Amino acid sequence: MTGLVLLFPGQGSQFAGMATELYGRDELFTAAADAFFQAYGPDAPALREAWFGRGDAADIHRGPFAQPLLMMVGYACAVSLVEHVGVKPAVIGHSIGEWAAACLARVFTLETGARLVAERARLLSQSAPGGMLAVAASVEDVQDLVDSFPDSVAVGAVNAPQQVVLSAPEPLLTSVLAQARARGWSCMRVKAHEPFHSPVLGAMADQLTDMLPATALAGPRLPLISSWSADQLSTAQARTPAFWTRQVAGCIRFWEALTRLDRPNTLFVESGPGSGLSAIAKQLSSVRGGTSRVITPVPSGRAAGWSSWSKARDCMLQALEH
Repeated sequence: MTGLVLLFPGQGSQFAGMATELYGRDELFTAAADAFFQAYGPDAPALREAWFGRGDAADIHRGPFAQPLLMMVGYACAVSLVEHVGVKPAVIGHSIGEWAAACLARVFTLETGARLVAERARLLSQSAPGGMLAVAASVEDVQDLVDSFPDSVAVGAVNAPQQVVLSAPEPLLTSVLAQARARGWSCMRVKAHEPFHSPVLGAMADQLTDMLPATALAGPRLPLISSWSADQLSTAQARTPAFWTRQVAGCIRFWEALTRLDRPNTLFVESGPGSGLSAIAKQLSSVRGGTSRVITPVPSGRAAGWSSWSKARDCMLQALEH
């Protein structure tokens, strides 16, 4: 393989204890996690409890906990993986995963990212309840359903040609779920309690923008494909605070962005919990054609643990050497 792409997952991939087996065993992962918690602020102890599954079992799926933990785990995994293989990757993240990717690309420091996601968590705790619905349909298929709920229901993400996510406040989301199933679409609730990537969170995004100074931002040091703009991040975009903060209220075009990285001899590695982005990457033409490969180091479930991580890193080395 001649190229490495790290995929940073977002909301829905989290689970209690995700990657905790690496903490204390992988020095680079541990150092990155500790640095994040130190910068996060006074709510760091509660966040750590949720990560290890010692708090309310439902916390891990609430945005104020899931979002910062996904960012931390994705970044810490990436730091360790990149050091292990010694290859500079291209990076792409889904939703909050794009913030983790931006940290690795040095758009902002881990300390700045931790403080910003802490503020995002605080504002999320004040937002109206809602959620997201994964639907096995195309954007064109769902558009009339979305249009029947003007200004309330939005296409929050386009993850693959037949895989979209709808976002809405409650109780509308329950109604959307019923209507989607009535139309024969396979669908399920995403593990989230907030209507991410919809205009409902627009006011929150504006508040975040006021809290991110442009002086804290820099041009990317790695190729970063944005799943919001669906293009490679430019220096001008990277240095614009609203580019990062408005993302929470806009549609994620992950599939369109990912296809820009669809080239032969590429190793796609999911840097974070679960296998959701790995499953999407397996739909790319280069992967289906056998010239590229996908590796999932932290599959869902705590049983996988250290052995899966070690095996995945060794597989990365072998793949990149050939």
